[in-house]
Amino acid sequence: TKWLSNVAEDAFKSGAAVAEQWHFGLASYIVGSVVLLLALLIAMRLLSIALALLQFHGFTLTAGERELRVERGLLSRIRSHLPKRRIQAFSLSETLLHRWFGRQSLRVDRAAMEAANESQSVRDLVPIATPDTMDSILRELLSGQHWPSQQWHALHPRAWWRQFGVYALIASLVSIALILWRGPVGAWALLLVPMLYVRARLWARYSAWSLEGGVIAFRQGWLNRHWRFAEARKLQTLRLSQSPFDRRHGMATLHMDTIGASPFEPELCIPYLHTADAERLAAQLRALMPYDEGRINPARTAASAVPEA
Repeated sequence: TKWLSNVAEDAFKSGAAVAEQWHFGLASYIVGSVVLLLALLIAMRLLSIALALLQFHGFTLTAGERELRVERGLLSRIRSHLPKRRIQAFSLSETLLHRWFGRQSLRVDRAAMEAANESQSVRDLVPIATPDTMDSILRELLSGQHWPSQQWHALHPRAWWRQFGVYALIASLVSIALILWRGPVGAWALLLVPMLYVRARLWARYSAWSLEGGVIAFRQGWLNRHWRFAEARKLQTLRLSQSPFDRRHGMATLHMDTIGASPFEPELCIPYLHTADAERLAAQLRALMPYDEGRINPARTAASAVPEA
């Protein structure tokens, strides 16, 4: 580690000396930073591919009547067992690269803690598969429920603004700071604003929620798509939240929690709903959630669904 830090320090000093000798301008620094960032991203991607090959080489998933069995690994073979009843929530991902090759990946949250090496193998239930294969696997795991959902509902019409406004303000402030520091060249940062606008519009267009066959789902993303869903009977708590901006635009966010929720996955929630839609959806989910006096208090669940002040 010390040797690596020394090498990095020497490289930084050498780069600073070259920059000082050649009198690089702001544009050169920007181009150099972009190239360095791209090189770092490529190196990280290659490293992730190498790790995936080591972890998932020879991956097999076997479905029994009550449990799933996973076996994988190149250098070390790991065998894990997962009872189907312990699966609480699902995370289905489809990156741009996945779509080019017609693939998806599936991760699950389970209702038990496991060892570190077992956690990765069980949570990555299906590292890569075709969409048709994934759909058939999910239909079996969802107790015969229909998947994928056919009825998707859009978010609030101004959901795109909530994704755009804050980032556009930050980009504008950064541009003003650069203009005060370096002059008119700092206005180039304003080019981020239309890019952020397009991103927000596309995010809102492709984001939607569904409650069909007892499965609550939320999808989001354009280039990289992500579905987060769970059976309503597996939910433990519900909570409606409203920020001052939400109340101004008549929006609310519905948060749902299950046992064993992964901190590495997005929260199971549906943002930027119409307030009336959020309250109606919360009521429908409460009716589908199981009542177990030792596990769920209906009064507490109902109270947690009241919008926050």
